[in-house]
Amino acid sequence: MTDKAVGSGKVTAAMVAQFVIDAVRDDRFYIYSHPKALGSVQTRLEDVMQQRNPTDPLKDVPGDGAAVARAHCVHAEPLRAARAGRPRARTHCANTA
Repeated sequence: MTDKAVGSGKVTAAMVAQFVIDAVRDDRFYIYSHPKALGSVQTRLEDVMQQRNPTDPLKDVPGDGAAVARAHCVHAEPLRAARAGRPRARTHCANTA
């Protein structure tokens, strides 16, 4: 996640380094390179605690979210297929290397 954020120019390497330094200084175990990362973590944990299916991470994305899914390796199609009652196809993220 950090490599993508730094590569996209949204978060600089210096910013990530400062996040790490601050976390070590403050004795924090978890380090997040983007402020929005915590929102998705919170949503996932709430889904687990409420014993509900995972929330679609692309539900608020305009359009079909396919471009976002490709850019962020989010496999949204299985979620959409399940919602539509279609069989879930296996997906493979071409962005992993």
